[in-house]
Amino acid sequence: LTPLPGCEDHKKLYEAGKAPEDKPEVAPQSYSLNRAAYEGRVSADGESATFTAKMQVQVHKDKGWIVVPLLPTSVALKSAKLGGADAPIFLQNGWYTLITDKKGVLAVELTFATQVFEADGTSSMSFPMAPSAGTEVSLEVPNAKDDLEFKVGQAKMVKDELRGDVRRMEALLPATSGLSISYTREITPGAAA
Repeated sequence: LTPLPGCEDHKKLYEAGKAPEDKPEVAPQSYSLNRAAYEGRVSADGESATFTAKMQVQVHKDKGWIVVPLLPTSVALKSAKLGGADAPIFLQNGWYTLITDKKGVLAVELTFATQVFEADGTSSMSFPMAPSAGTEVSLEVPNAKDDLEFKVGQAKMVKDELRGDVRRMEALLPATSGLSISYTREITPGAAA
């Protein structure tokens, strides 16, 4: 069979008028830290606090490796889990850093300790944090039957309650680069010093 006259010209015009093939757009970031929840407890002697941080990391890259700074090396890391298994962590620029080629949403859990400082009746702790879209913090202070006045840097909501002899504080923070908590025993007016 011979093509009809002009068919080749029609085919060229058709090919030229086709929409370009859609190429996937490259994500502007390799990952995002969607949320982080820090649950801490002050030691019985009041000199340190142990935290468990649960983070949701979303990987945006289709392939290849990413590195995610999680915690500063100023805290003492006890364990790091990724989906329940030991996480590959290395030190980079003063941070405990996750390296992974996994895709999608990753559940990271870290256990670490930080020092609590005491001065003039106020106990405090602070450390840098990896900024996340949503950050929740809770802290339990044992042997705290007295009211405690908590201050959490940049918190938009802070509340506390007594559970037995443990005072539990909860706070919501905006995306911030650090956590700073202090608490002071409230003095009741008229109480003897």
